[in-house]
Amino acid sequence: MNPLVKTALCAACLVALALPAHAAKLPEPVAASIAKHFPDAKVEGVEREREAGVLYYEVELREGKKRFEVEVAPDGAIGEIESAQTLDDLPEDVRKLVTDNTKGARRLHIEKHERRGRAQGDTFAPLKRPTTFYGVTWRDKGKRNALRINLTPEGPKVTLGVDDDEEDDDEDEDEDEDD
Repeated sequence: MNPLVKTALCAACLVALALPAHAAKLPEPVAASIAKHFPDAKVEGVEREREAGVLYYEVELREGKKRFEVEVAPDGAIGEIESAQTLDDLPEDVRKLVTDNTKGARRLHIEKHERRGRAQGDTFAPLKRPTTFYGVTWRDKGKRNALRINLTPEGPKVTLGVDDDEEDDDEDEDEDEDD
């Protein structure tokens, strides 16, 4: 057997052994991408979804106490990484913007979004400059509030009243596992 083929088969077997049973449904390029970018994470869930015509896998990961949701196209290209955050996880300038704009709200829901690709054809085309933003939601007097902080080369930029997850959820379509 060709040594290169043998090495590839061994790598695929190691990746498969490291993933739980529900992750075995992942195509090899998706599993390899997850193993490469999140070597210490455990797969906790997998869903097939579609966004802007691209079928992708939303892979839920846990690495220690951290949780991630990663959008991965069947070819292994990563579209976006979402992770739950606490105030302590945030860079100081972002933390100050959150506390200044949420007026001491106690129950904050903070997510970090790292967009690495955009839907194009049947994959995520890599962005020339990946983008990062934080989405923050909270309730005040029964009203849902939202804040978005974009990290730009000039520094963080704040937009009030933007809840990207609700917008995103409307665009996503869950795929039937039997497709």
